[in-house]
Amino acid sequence: MLAQALPADLRSDAERHADRDLVPWRLLHRACKALREAEQPAPWLHILARSGGLHLPTPERAARSEELEARMGKLRSRAAEREYQALVQDVTRNEREERERVPVSSALREVGFGVHVLTVMAACFVASLIAGRRAFTEPAAQVLFAAAGMLVALLVETGLFVIRDSRGQHGDDNTRRD
Repeated sequence: MLAQALPADLRSDAERHADRDLVPWRLLHRACKALREAEQPAPWLHILARSGGLHLPTPERAARSEELEARMGKLRSRAAEREYQALVQDVTRNEREERERVPVSSALREVGFGVHVLTVMAACFVASLIAGRRAFTEPAAQVLFAAAGMLVALLVETGLFVIRDSRGQHGDDNTRRD
């Protein structure tokens, strides 16, 4: 009954697809539109689509300009570089820290080390002088004991300096790794 209300060309298309599993979407849309124009009680498209499969045409891919392709290539390479950097961030951590480290001049470093050694020597002199006053009654012996404490501090700091400097020359093979 509904098929009689369709135009002849649309009716022939509908009869051809009547026994198939998939029906083209445009055919269903045209049939519903024609039935509505004929003022027939036509079913809605979603009801027709529910009863069987739809054959939707595959959309054609739009052609891209060369400018867009070049920009997409740059974006892909940046994304790949970011991904690579995230992948190797633990491997190259020491190199990055070396690049980011603020260089301190060697003269400033030497002055800092000298002040450190003098401070330790002075502290050991005072501590040895206090210990010498408890151990000796003669002032010369007390000062001599304090000088010996200061000399021990100097020798300890010199030994530590030699060890630290030899590690710096031979690389950081013996340094702690996190």
